[in-house]
Amino acid sequence: MAGDFEDSDASSESYDLSRYDPSQGLEINSEYVDCIEHPCIIRDVDNGIKSLGGVPLLNRFYKATKDENKFLTVSVRPDDPLAKPARSDSLETHNVLLRIAVPRRTGRRRKRGSNGPFRPHQEELPNAHKHTLESQEALQQLRDNSESCSLVSATLIDTCHRFRHIPDWQYATSTDSVMTQIREHILPFEYSEIKNFTLNETTDFGASQNIAPPPSFAQEVSWQPFPYFYEQSDQIDFFQDKSGNSVSTNRTIKPRHFQHKYSKDAASIPSEPPVPLPPRQLLNIAAKECITRLKKLLETRPIVTKRAAANLTGAPGPLQRYAWAYVGYTFPEGPWRDTLIKFGVDPRSDPKYAIYQSFTFKLREGNIEEVEDGRIRWKKGHGIDAFPRTSDFTHLFNGRDVNTDSKTWQICDITDPLVQGILAKTALREKVEIHDFGWFKAGAFGKARVIMKDKIQRIMSRQPISDDFYERLLNMPDDFIPDDPNWSMSSAGKALPDNLAKLANDVRNIVRLEPARERLQRLLSEERQDEQAVIDEENMLREELMKYGAENDIDDDDEDDDDDEEDEEEEEEESEEDEEGYGPENGLEQDQIMANGD
Repeated sequence: MAGDFEDSDASSESYDLSRYDPSQGLEINSEYVDCIEHPCIIRDVDNGIKSLGGVPLLNRFYKATKDENKFLTVSVRPDDPLAKPARSDSLETHNVLLRIAVPRRTGRRRKRGSNGPFRPHQEELPNAHKHTLESQEALQQLRDNSESCSLVSATLIDTCHRFRHIPDWQYATSTDSVMTQIREHILPFEYSEIKNFTLNETTDFGASQNIAPPPSFAQEVSWQPFPYFYEQSDQIDFFQDKSGNSVSTNRTIKPRHFQHKYSKDAASIPSEPPVPLPPRQLLNIAAKECITRLKKLLETRPIVTKRAAANLTGAPGPLQRYAWAYVGYTFPEGPWRDTLIKFGVDPRSDPKYAIYQSFTFKLREGNIEEVEDGRIRWKKGHGIDAFPRTSDFTHLFNGRDVNTDSKTWQICDITDPLVQGILAKTALREKVEIHDFGWFKAGAFGKARVIMKDKIQRIMSRQPISDDFYERLLNMPDDFIPDDPNWSMSSAGKALPDNLAKLANDVRNIVRLEPARERLQRLLSEERQDEQAVIDEENMLREELMKYGAENDIDDDDEDDDDDEEDEEEEEEESEEDEEGYGPENGLEQDQIMANGD
């Protein structure tokens, strides 16, 4: 920024700063200059250039285009080619470099403020031109020569290269015999020395054997310095497992919950957890207690819904999500959909498990509206619960009250005499139907489901209910017989009132699921010549199945989303409860199931 110039050295284009007018601009040269912020104080310019790689490297750097990844490297040991340099970062700037000429020192001095004569101070050093002017010294020279200094040139600085990374690892090679040989015989680049280069080919793996540095030390591999400021989170706990291996846990991460889901046509079912689970000793007291209660319940009732388990054991829904994986598995679809099944129990193997089959409906208060003929139908919408969940019997359906804290009821929990009578009096199948009906015949299943759904709709819309209204539906047979007049639209549909005919049609749609699915299975198993005809018939049958199922909430793929909403609602409620073993009085959080020990 400042130099030792005599007045005669000033350029013909110099500008007298004493006559500078701020209202006038200064002319900037068209040349651009790159600024290098060297991390060291430069006492010797030659050594400073050498630390940046030397003149050839700087020339190659400045000739590179801006599109290239331009960067410089600096080494505090430029004479050691094995020292790892530090890399620069480029920053776009809009600074201006000013070159100001001030009168050159004569070497004579006098006491500041006195009027005595100037006296010689010391002889001029031979390398005085290499002396770097300190900032305070430069400012003082400008003050002392405010009327005699001049602006020689002004240039724009568009790029600044800074070395802001802290020093990285350095590999000391003084004790490495191989690197010593390379330094002494290869790096001088002299033929006579290269001939003397030898390597010890013996395999010596003693205590003095040197180990090569990791690849991260190589500047071509990674320029990222070591994260010296890294600190281990105080929420990380380390402990040893049974094998003595170090294991870490993060207390801030919400623990994962598992559900062992099996297809409804799975060849076998698990007798124990099929995948490794977090050890029970890592669970907190509330989670352990929940697992114990569920195991005890499954001894007497091997298949249960989450709502029934919550009412019968007092284990809240959020805790059950983590405990289910330790005690049983689930079928996400089919007759036992969304129920917890005890390990080792296959409900498809014995008709005694028919009472544990489930009915699932779409239940939202905003889904019901009346039409002109007095019937009710579902509509899309999200609403609040029709009744508050204040009872431990919300998993039961008695035909008079309904709670929408869940959408699933098991047949053993249906106490309504009409619906329960239909299912209790019918003869069960000899072979289970795994898609919809389970051990019940299609007619009995359809009548019970349609009547129960209609009762729920009427309860939620505050309409009167009479079992006599459904008496005509009870005459429909339990078995599907194509030629039976009770299954005919012409005989059964016209003889019934409109609202009852709608229910009869719903029963027929449910019953049609089984023969339509059988036709589809036969179609897929047969070898047909006309492939397009097969595809058309298959698509028609699939559309028919989807239509029958959608009209009666069967095989509803959106149920999992409803369960997630249900879990969120339960979490909000459980966070306000103070039940022993689960509430805030015990210092336990519902979502923080995993902890470091008890």
